Amino acid sequence: MAVFRTIQCSFWNDPDLVDSFTPEDRYFYLYLMTNEHTSQCGIYQISIKQIAFETGYSIETVKALLDRFERLHKRIRYNHETKELAVRNHLKYNGPTSAQDNTFKRIVQEFGQVQDRSLIGYVVNAAEAPCKALLSPFVKEEEKDKEKEQEEEPLPSPSEPVQAEKEEEAPPHFAVANHWYARYARETSRLISPSGKDHLRGRELYQRLSGDMALIDKAIDMYFDRWEDLWYARKGKRAHYTPDFSFACFCSHIDALLAESSTAPTRATPSITEAEAAWNALPDDADYLGREDSHD
Repeated sequence: MAVFRTIQCSFWNDPDLVDSFTPEDRYFYLYLMTNEHTSQCGIYQISIKQIAFETGYSIETVKALLDRFERLHKRIRYNHETKELAVRNHLKYNGPTSAQDNTFKRIVQEFGQVQDRSLIGYVVNAAEAPCKALLSPFVKEEEKDKEKEQEEEPLPSPSEPVQAEKEEEAPPHFAVANHWYARYARETSRLISPSGKDHLRGRELYQRLSGDMALIDKAIDMYFDRWEDLWYARKGKRAHYTPDFSFACFCSHIDALLAESSTAPTRATPSITEAEAAWNALPDDADYLGREDSHD
């Protein structure tokens, strides 16, 4: 187990990182390269549950991110059976320069422990020429062929939602936190995925409102549209309010939100026409006086 990993300054100048990585992608990629399970060869064993626990993401979010990095960014490969993860460019920046290096000996030792042998060819073929020449003998011909076939697979269209299939498999109550954070992203331009605790809060809210997502969506819209009027969605002094959005706060004040909106069942208020009609139906003062005189 390594004590530290080196990240070169040029990491932040990577064209793909600048053009196509979201802030969430950058954080997740840094985690994959620096977590305590990483190895010298760039292939290590880690479960999806471990990743979720250490990053704070839900299991569904981790699955979607792994799929995104493998299919769209082509930066990793993950074997769900052996639970092995390979970081494609690891040897490119951390590879040995000679067979006498201790790094070389450590990598060869770790290669012997890899269960999915195709992952070895995956990381070696991405290395710089000197490192690739040193490590190529450890890549079998069938692994090279498999690597070439996988590299020739068509790249999914960027407009095509990578995690659509994953979202369809998610429990229905996940929609609560997902919808809230989608609106949060539009308002703040910050992309944040719901955590496991967020989905637990969403499940409680979903059950309380009998799965009425239309009602929940209206409450979400009101929360973001009228945040200045809601003391629990703002901070600062009067005339200088700034938003203080929080999913936990939203869930805690759902009753107040529904009470202040037309989404909550309220007692119907008579219209002006109905009130006038009721007033006109009453007898006038003369009628009352006439009736009182008749009794005398």
